[in-house]
Amino acid sequence: MGRADKAFSASTEEQFLREVAPGRNRIIYLLGHLTAVHDSMHTVLGLGERLHPELELTFISKPDKAIEPLPSVTELMKHWTDVNRSLSDKFGRLSPQDWLQRHMAMSDED
Repeated sequence: MGRADKAFSASTEEQFLREVAPGRNRIIYLLGHLTAVHDSMHTVLGLGERLHPELELTFISKPDKAIEPLPSVTELMKHWTDVNRSLSDKFGRLSPQDWLQRHMAMSDED
């Protein structure tokens, strides 16, 4: 998380709009995707509801450039910080026994 925070914080708005390689995702899309995936951990791990379920369609269900306009870099950075702060807080309150419980992405067969 620290490395990602550092990389995102050091990037300019222009850099966020660049593709990581020709024909690949833009950095802004990667930020949104990582934020949406981290946010989904709230429900997968039974820690509560997602903070930003609206990111699912744009950053998980659709590829980069399928939906425009994207949220601003400032808005996504705020979501990134809020989601990761929430998860860190909730992880800190879990007991060792809690970590061994079945997560919500597992079926009864699993």
